[in-house]
Amino acid sequence: MLRLIKELLILLLKLNKLNTLPSGTDEALTCTGSVLSALSEKLYVIRGGCGAGSGVKMINQLLAGVHIASGAEAMALGARLGLNTRMLFDFVKNSGGTSWMFENRVPHMLDNDYTPYSALDIFVKDLGIVTRESSSLKVPLHIATVAHQLFLAGSAAGWGRQDDAGVVKVYETLTGVKVEGKLPTEPEQFKNSGCSR
Repeated sequence: MLRLIKELLILLLKLNKLNTLPSGTDEALTCTGSVLSALSEKLYVIRGGCGAGSGVKMINQLLAGVHIASGAEAMALGARLGLNTRMLFDFVKNSGGTSWMFENRVPHMLDNDYTPYSALDIFVKDLGIVTRESSSLKVPLHIATVAHQLFLAGSAAGWGRQDDAGVVKVYETLTGVKVEGKLPTEPEQFKNSGCSR
């Protein structure tokens, strides 16, 4: 039965490969190497014993949470400025200010679709871990702490089980603007204008 579960897990994960970062004893890593390779699109073996991979995961979650929160902030400012938020998104995703999280989460904001692919409360938890660990190490994390507070505010407002892109609602509530994009990215007057080059 265990073998069947293992084979099923490998099959499922092959369909949606992951980046994995195992840590542990050298013996454990050697014994599980073939399974880990099968499960992973990219395999990052973290030396340093059990738990060493948690530090790498923590840094990733710090950046992911900050990118979602700053994307929400940027889009709310753009909406307040009266910009076409779909055009703004398209510009930023093709410019230096982009990130994977910006490109992935802002469309949820523009569509006002908070179907939970990754719940807002996950970042309450993850950034809570980050800020507690940084406090114990006496490493100030100003930006991550503010991002954590934004996710906490969203959770307190009742949006914790919604998609993490819902953190934009904190800004929408504070500013009275809607980030939702209703305009096309290219104004009609520029389509087929008939001008020769």
